[in-house]
Amino acid sequence: MKKANIVHIVATGAAIALASFLTLAGCGKKTDGGGEVSGSSSVPSSAESTAGESTSSSSGEDVPVTDQDLSLEECFELGNYKGLKLTKHNYTVTDDMVKQYMTSSADVEEVTAPGAAAEDGDTVNIAYEGEMNGKSFEGGTSTSYDLVLGSDTFIPGFEDGIIGMKKGETKDLHLKFPDDYSQSDFAGKDVIFHVTVNKISRAKTDDSKQAEAEARSALEKQYATYSEKELMGNAWSEVRSNSRTKYIRQKDIDTFKSAIEAALNQQLSSEGISFDEYLSNQGLTKDAYNANLESYAKELAKEGMMIEALEKAEKISADDPEYQDTLKTMADQNNMTVDELKEQVSDVVLKQYVETERLSGRIVDYADVTEKSADADEAIQSMD
Repeated sequence: MKKANIVHIVATGAAIALASFLTLAGCGKKTDGGGEVSGSSSVPSSAESTAGESTSSSSGEDVPVTDQDLSLEECFELGNYKGLKLTKHNYTVTDDMVKQYMTSSADVEEVTAPGAAAEDGDTVNIAYEGEMNGKSFEGGTSTSYDLVLGSDTFIPGFEDGIIGMKKGETKDLHLKFPDDYSQSDFAGKDVIFHVTVNKISRAKTDDSKQAEAEARSALEKQYATYSEKELMGNAWSEVRSNSRTKYIRQKDIDTFKSAIEAALNQQLSSEGISFDEYLSNQGLTKDAYNANLESYAKELAKEGMMIEALEKAEKISADDPEYQDTLKTMADQNNMTVDELKEQVSDVVLKQYVETERLSGRIVDYADVTEKSADADEAIQSMD
């Protein structure tokens, strides 16, 4: 499934746990052929590293939940957030990355030469049917799927087996699901994919010096943004590790549960999927769903208290003009108006994002930051 706007928006802010929950609705899930959905760009997205990247407890302790209407001070103890020692990575973009970027962003056209064979990097439209123990299995069949060879979208051996095939050719791929495959019913099992190549398309690359310079500049800008987000995320995590959550208020958990369910229902509605279909597609029982819901809401509630404590320490609030400016920037980045943004994302999630964004910036401003050169490939590898 294609990512809905709300998933991207939430993922770029403090409410990353909510984004993680929403991905269960199909964003980034396994493809029918047993592969990870992955983009063609080599640049880590802001969703992968940003302020408030993780909402798990730094100590791993099981924080008690209370029905009492306790004060913030009774529930949360803010640690040191000024003068932190942080490292900022200045990423160097390699020539190979520039070439990959140029290829991935180039226009593609169908290969029509007689006898032309699929090559690494080509986009092939394929039909396939998977068989396990002589029987087709659910989710293992498609009549038309666009696959970039070399993207590692499917299980090992699938894409390599298509290289060299011609349009209209059919081939049986005798493969095996990885032992650590996420779906235990498939892990380590032998499988045969009957694959037919419907069409082969190839990128029309512009190898001029100007095109290469423009690609390098675009990548460098994206990695500069990534570096800033990474720094802010590390700053936020450092403050979290310095702080202590003593209690979580049930009322806060309930607030975030409502926000999560509203967001999920909106996404499922936009995708035309019923809640029961969602549970079935993800292999979830209602009990497992409720457990996930409770867990993510609990983490967001803990994050919310840290934000509230920092707001008090910095004497800021959502009524400040800076808050509105940050909200406007967020909307612009998603090609939306503020009103459109508010229609898709609940107030509690928006506040979580905006306040984390600007509070992280303040923490970095207070910090002792050391800059360090790094290969941009390291940023990609850290995501694997």
